[in-house]
Amino acid sequence: MSLSLVVSGAIGLYFSYEETRSSLVSLQREKALTASVRIEQFLRDIENQLGWTTLPLVSASPAHAYPSSHVEFEGHGWGHGRGLGQYGALWNR
Repeated sequence: MSLSLVVSGAIGLYFSYEETRSSLVSLQREKALTASVRIEQFLRDIENQLGWTTLPLVSASPAHAYPSSHVEFEGHGWGHGRGLGQYGALWNR
């Protein structure tokens, strides 16, 4: 009879241990989830604050994309077609 009481007590103790362990795991998961949500919100707040203090990224203009000492202009100006030199303007009137 005493053996059956010891076995019954051991089984009860085992199930109590498993139930407590399961409750602790569940509680830890819930706390971890809450912490991750708070950390995510904190990081979003920091991103929003930094977004107001930084300038937007501007892509490099073509002049900076191809650095060179040679510059070439394309297109047509507003001139009269006779040249801009003083002698060209005198002789081509």
